[in-house]
Amino acid sequence: MATTAADAILDPAAWVQGPPDSILDELRECRPVALVNPPDGQQPAWLVTRHADVVAVSRDTATFSSRGGVVVLDDLDPAQLDARRTMLEEDPPRHTALRRIVHEDFTPRAVRAYTDVVQTLTSTVLDAA
Repeated sequence: MATTAADAILDPAAWVQGPPDSILDELRECRPVALVNPPDGQQPAWLVTRHADVVAVSRDTATFSSRGGVVVLDDLDPAQLDARRTMLEEDPPRHTALRRIVHEDFTPRAVRAYTDVVQTLTSTVLDAA
């Protein structure tokens, strides 16, 4: 059972009806940066809930690097991390170079063009299920 807001935010049940705004509000007010300990034995992680703090962390890649993994579900050695690394797990300048390659595919116009394809595919998959 969750004893703090930081613990409660990790409980999937808190998200069933959508974002748990009251928990997030409490964290922003009382513990905007909280160390959380996942109940399943994963490594502790920092939970940052205020926008200004998230922006500061995002811009300070020397202190807060993505290279170790954004979400690490398994204990992986450095070679394994490199083998499965995605664009999300890169810092500038490598992230910036990768972003330039794909940016045209993610403009609002390009994303709107995917709508029909995604809706058709989703309907097909759900109908089959």
